[in-house]
Amino acid sequence: MPPVTSTPSSNTSNLATRTSCPQTGVPPIDGYLVCKGPHWLKDCPTATQAQRDEAIRKYRETKAQKLASMRSKAARYSGTTSSVRINGLIEMPYSLDTAADQSVMPQDELNSLRAMQPTLEVLKLPVAMEAVMANGQTQMCVDEVLLDLELATVAGSVASLRSVPCLVLAGDGDEFLLGREVFKGLGIDDEVDEFPVGDEIPLPPGATETENSLDQLIKRAVTNGLPVDQVGALRELVAAFPDIWRDGVGPGPPADVEPLRVTVQPDAVPYRSQSRKYAPLQAQYIRDYVKTLVDNGLVDPNNASRWACAVVPVHKPGTRDKFRLTIDYRPANNVTIPIAGGMPSAASLLDAFENFKNKKVFGRVDFTRGFWQIRLHEDSREMFSIITPDGVFTSTRVPQGGMDSELHFQNQVQAKLAPLIPHSAIVWVDDVLLFAPTVYMFLKTLRTYFEIVHKARFKLNMANSSLFEVEILLCGRLISGEGVRHDPTRVIALAILPLPVTVADLQYFVCTTNWLHDSLPDYARMIAPLQDKLNAERSRIGRRNRNALNVATTRSANERAIYDAVVALVADSALMTFPDANAELLLFTDASATGYGIIVTQARDWDAALPVDRQHHELVICKGGTFKHSERNWSVPKGSRLFCDHANLAYIFPPDVELKKHVRDRLQRWAMRLCGLHYTIEHFPGEKHVWADIVSRWNTRATVQIASVQTRSHQSPPVSSLSRLRPLDDENFVFPSREDIKVAQEAASRERSRLNNFSEEEDGVVTIDHRIWIPTAAHDLLARIFVVSHCGTQGHRGQEPMLLVLKNRFHISRLEDKLAKFVRKCLLCKHFKGPRQIRRPYGPLLTPVRRNEIVHWDYLTLGEGFGDSSYLLVVNDGISHFCELFPCGSPTAYIAAEALTLWHARYGLPDTLLSDQ
Repeated sequence: MPPVTSTPSSNTSNLATRTSCPQTGVPPIDGYLVCKGPHWLKDCPTATQAQRDEAIRKYRETKAQKLASMRSKAARYSGTTSSVRINGLIEMPYSLDTAADQSVMPQDELNSLRAMQPTLEVLKLPVAMEAVMANGQTQMCVDEVLLDLELATVAGSVASLRSVPCLVLAGDGDEFLLGREVFKGLGIDDEVDEFPVGDEIPLPPGATETENSLDQLIKRAVTNGLPVDQVGALRELVAAFPDIWRDGVGPGPPADVEPLRVTVQPDAVPYRSQSRKYAPLQAQYIRDYVKTLVDNGLVDPNNASRWACAVVPVHKPGTRDKFRLTIDYRPANNVTIPIAGGMPSAASLLDAFENFKNKKVFGRVDFTRGFWQIRLHEDSREMFSIITPDGVFTSTRVPQGGMDSELHFQNQVQAKLAPLIPHSAIVWVDDVLLFAPTVYMFLKTLRTYFEIVHKARFKLNMANSSLFEVEILLCGRLISGEGVRHDPTRVIALAILPLPVTVADLQYFVCTTNWLHDSLPDYARMIAPLQDKLNAERSRIGRRNRNALNVATTRSANERAIYDAVVALVADSALMTFPDANAELLLFTDASATGYGIIVTQARDWDAALPVDRQHHELVICKGGTFKHSERNWSVPKGSRLFCDHANLAYIFPPDVELKKHVRDRLQRWAMRLCGLHYTIEHFPGEKHVWADIVSRWNTRATVQIASVQTRSHQSPPVSSLSRLRPLDDENFVFPSREDIKVAQEAASRERSRLNNFSEEEDGVVTIDHRIWIPTAAHDLLARIFVVSHCGTQGHRGQEPMLLVLKNRFHISRLEDKLAKFVRKCLLCKHFKGPRQIRRPYGPLLTPVRRNEIVHWDYLTLGEGFGDSSYLLVVNDGISHFCELFPCGSPTAYIAAEALTLWHARYGLPDTLLSDQ
């Protein structure tokens, strides 16, 4: 597909285009094609025009031969199925067309994706794009969508690509077109000249890196809704501060803030870790990483340091040869006196959401390796030294992992941004959230922020920053001018969770849903039975860590209904609005013998002619709880709605009613508290007090007692009756049939009801995207399918070939994890632990249970120095390890027979003789 262009041509396109770079590089020092001198071809003093033309022709022929060789190699794999997984939901073939400027997705496939992911946003392009097809025809593209892509190739899965902009092409195409920018992100660029000779030498790599990052930053802002007439102003503003942007660690002075000075306990003893041994890849990574820090002045060699903490390289998620360097600063933190203060929590940020009221424009800016930008005081540097295979190095900047590091960084950033806090900015460690009511005010706020950052010498990261959003994600909540709502991806993920299988799964579900309780009315009452069950399980097990709780648990029908009710409540998570000073604020409370409920709403357009239950309410916050143990013994006065019913509150100021002394004192205290508030008390009959009354008075369910608990280690493995060595050759093995799949699908009706997009064929078999759906609970069926795909005619396939074969035919949830577990248990496959192979016998192990049942015998070579006794025959009992030694001059069968005959004469005939001879 030829490059995608925009129309009209006078407007600026946000897509990459092919442009010719001016010749600004250094001439080749190894000489050019004609005279071998260090100059360009056009500047050669001796070459004629014919020689120049001939040199260019030979160069182009060489380049064409190289490209033809590459195409022939690629053609060998042209028949291999390549697919792309989009947003983790659907898969479709993709075309390796690097001539396209941008990735393209057919409209029909996008409709299928939106059916499974209703929250997917399709954005309107500010300028219509003209797509030139391979046949010369053109189509107009007006929509764009951001997708997460995961490519599957013959070499396995490629790392996921996040938020890739893709054009939407009208039609019913069946292939996903990958653009040039996707391949550039993977390090593949067909425009890079592999023969940088003469006039076609490109610019040095990275020469336009800042410009490209700036274009991406502006493009993200336009995609998020930045008005077209403000694009120029934003570009000019960002370009005015080029020195505040940096992608990674680099040289330069630290930020102009107070250095971190750590106070150590008076009796602290310096700690020096022992030198550790690392794998070759880890050692090389540590060496390269520390060299980068030394070159940029972030650490200094200091082998005389009395302190030294160990470095611990850990694998990056999803990789085997990429690491992240962590440092064990626990010995230094144990003797540190922490500075006063506390890090901002999610609760404190929720209190700060009041500042977002009437704010329509948001932005997020991230610091580049924020801790490394702040200087560490000279008195505190030695205790943060690290020991590596190449020696000890002392940090000159604030280390990540120190006890005071995060709080000091937070305090310094807040001090610098004091003119913007809290009305225009909020600081969350190294993320800064900016907001304003209009685009014009936001650009002014952004300029003020850039000026502060420039003056303080902070460095920002373009890749992780967003300069314009109408709804921004913070602490798992989406914030907009309308209010605060929870991230839909989290809510959807919780709403489709299957029933908890283990106690750890139940604990995870309860704790995760509790994060949403502020927007879930009646949450405390509904989750109470599951919380009671979790407490009973943890008390029975006696331990609370996740590994100890990985034991199976049972579920009653009542508990399934409770779980479904909580999941439905999570799916209907309400939007929490910002309190409005001009709106009527309403507080609904109620308490009963079983629990309490508190709901705060507001009505912007209060209609005095309508009753309160007919007003348009907007949720501000809701709380609720159940009474347990001693809380049930509280004395409750007659009339449970003491704080909400006018008939009860009237007794606080009785003009002619005689009350008892203890009641009068209590009412007087309440009256003094109420005098400081501005409120209006209205009578609200209990039969209309629906919200809080339902929360507090709904019948609580009794705690379900556990019938039985069975650990995972004692569960019967799938196809346990077959041979573990060669299950496919077992006479009892039954190949899975379509009827078996249909029966398994009918048994998994609950899981089937949660499928987002499925179709049912004529024979009743459920398919998803034209692939047969296999239920997760059908363990025996899954095992038989895995056996067939693993132990087929092609021998024992590896995990990746099995994955490609099964993905084309079946839809199996978490297929990668299931395959990895299955392959690990194969006795005939080679398994590795690090660089070492785990050796396993190719046959069943014989384990004796009585003496003289199994006898092992073998020859041991002693050497020629022992003369006639250069060999030693060892005969050993398998269970008692009693052995007899027979020296001999040669290892012959006659000597072995004589020795075993003597063993039989003394101890009897062994049942089995084992030897490798």
